[in-house]
Amino acid sequence: MVFCFWKSGSKSTGEIRIGIDLGTTYTGVAFSFKGLSNRAQVIDDWPGSEEPKSKVPSTIAYQGKKISWGYETASLDEENVVRAIKLLLDSEHDTDYEPAVETKLLLKGLSKKPVDVAADYLKALVKYAQSATLGRLGKAAKKMDMKYCFTMPPHWPSPAVAALKQAIIKAGINKRTNGIVLTRIGESFGSEMLDDLFKALLIKLFGYEVYSGLPSDTRKAAMRHWRDIIKPSFGQSDGNDSTYLVPMPGVKDDPSFGVKDGYLSIERSQVQGIFDPVIEKVKNLVATQISKSKALERKIQVIALVGGFGSSKYLFHELKAAYPRLQIMQQDNAWASAARGAALTGLRNEFDKARIATRSYGILYTTRYDPLKHQGEKVYWDDLDERWKVPDRMRWFIKKGDVIRPNKRIEHRFQRIFNKNSKMSGNDNIYVCDKDTPPEKYNGNDVKKLCKQRWNFSSIPKSELDKATNSQGVRYYKVHYDIVMIPGCATLMVDDEIDGRSYGKIYTDF
Repeated sequence: MVFCFWKSGSKSTGEIRIGIDLGTTYTGVAFSFKGLSNRAQVIDDWPGSEEPKSKVPSTIAYQGKKISWGYETASLDEENVVRAIKLLLDSEHDTDYEPAVETKLLLKGLSKKPVDVAADYLKALVKYAQSATLGRLGKAAKKMDMKYCFTMPPHWPSPAVAALKQAIIKAGINKRTNGIVLTRIGESFGSEMLDDLFKALLIKLFGYEVYSGLPSDTRKAAMRHWRDIIKPSFGQSDGNDSTYLVPMPGVKDDPSFGVKDGYLSIERSQVQGIFDPVIEKVKNLVATQISKSKALERKIQVIALVGGFGSSKYLFHELKAAYPRLQIMQQDNAWASAARGAALTGLRNEFDKARIATRSYGILYTTRYDPLKHQGEKVYWDDLDERWKVPDRMRWFIKKGDVIRPNKRIEHRFQRIFNKNSKMSGNDNIYVCDKDTPPEKYNGNDVKKLCKQRWNFSSIPKSELDKATNSQGVRYYKVHYDIVMIPGCATLMVDDEIDGRSYGKIYTDF
């Protein structure tokens, strides 16, 4: 998913689009110029890096009033560097990813919230990205509008979406409402999981106490060699008898650990043991996506690998073996594919393309009691229209797995009754459910509140309303209306309508 934000020039002569793929471990940035070409250039000259890199570490450190970020944090003590901040923006789900757990403790000591740290990182990143972009395009670019497009995981819950938007705004970018959807492999099965498993292997080989006692520079050197050499090259041409040498500076020779001349010897089978669990998760994810695509009545022909883990040759070969009839496409510099895609957002008209709903969206309502349908359920007597009713029913407008087309109306008819002294206004909640089959009755475990909707029918003249009188002589009014949901590219519009007139329109994340 991509959300776009604007900064306008005083006298705009064009539009520059900067795509930012904020990742758990690394962030990619690319830019494009609307009207010039359909290609995006990747920023690869980062502060603190001695050579071109297509991504910059998603790290930040505070040293008094000074802030270091990206490659600038490489020389600092690991325990003072904030990592994996993106995962902490998702407050609904606890993570056991070690860098995120360590960052939680670090933020407590800094008295900072995840959204504030994310904002500081994005502010530094965007400032540099803008400078680098203007440097390449020249002075004329200063008069152009800049559109920043940020990617997000496709299955992030609404609180995480809101937190990232808040961080983006805090970073100094004005919010606008456009956005479109990108399809990509969920990053929770990516490079950061491999890093965690490599660290777990080191702890297993050395033992926790010995590993924890190693100098910080030693642990950094080992992890750097893993990230830069072993991980990206595994599966290229190595045979089954390959051995990898991991630098462990300062560690004495010890055959029991496999350390000789300052290097730790690791067998190919041990590295494969790191990759295989993650590969299986990716295979399962791909199988799920292929299965869901059948709802669109489209035949999958290509699997495109993007992002950090998308660069893995081992992943490429494993997917090719698993899906011999499909084309497995791995671009050069797949690290930056998501950022390039974000930078090209809006240069082509893809707003009408369908997608599959990843969760259900609905409302709570009350219905008339039917003894054939509602045996044993909770009921109550409504004194106003003198009927038995069943509360806490769910009406799902969008169900998980539904084919969704942007701007297509989904509506259901409802009725409200009011006594003559009623204000004829109130609030309703919009609910979501992540279960494959959403329940017909409300329950707090599976059904969660997404947002609140305010509706108001008080402007309708009473003379235009249907009137009724009950057996006690009490007059009341009936309002017949439609609840409408219209999915957009990144938002969901909800409204209460009567004859096309709005009485409670809201927009929420979708």
